[in-house]
Amino acid sequence: MILRTPPPKKARSEAGGSSTPTGDQLVIYEDSPLPAPLQTASHDHSDQHLCTYQCRQMVKSDVLDALSKAEKQAQGYQTMLQTLNQNFTQADEERKQFRDKFLYSEQELAAAKGREKVLQEQLLMEMNNSQERYTKALQSCHDLEVVHLSF
Repeated sequence: MILRTPPPKKARSEAGGSSTPTGDQLVIYEDSPLPAPLQTASHDHSDQHLCTYQCRQMVKSDVLDALSKAEKQAQGYQTMLQTLNQNFTQADEERKQFRDKFLYSEQELAAAKGREKVLQEQLLMEMNNSQERYTKALQSCHDLEVVHLSF
């Protein structure tokens, strides 16, 4: 026997009666050994309560199992989220450190290029000054030779 709640009641006509039993539940008999009219009212009433209680307990058990499973799954997701958040935070910190190192290296490279340029300019100036002094020394030697030969 399966008990189910009946569908919403339809408006009754004044002349007609209902073919379903009065009450809050609709009783459906399956594979009943006795025909429905031969069963006694008290036996039928206890079967209704027994089935209703068993059905409610099964539904309650199913709901509690589903709730427990959902809570465990939510807890697992929460743990996974925390782990991913920690990993993300750690990766972000490492990214910032590498970015700082990269920017520092770029600054060092720019400074080294600047120093190299200054040194090249200084070397060029020294070479020009040295060449100028050499040219002057050569000119003065030449002048001295010309003066010495002319005497």
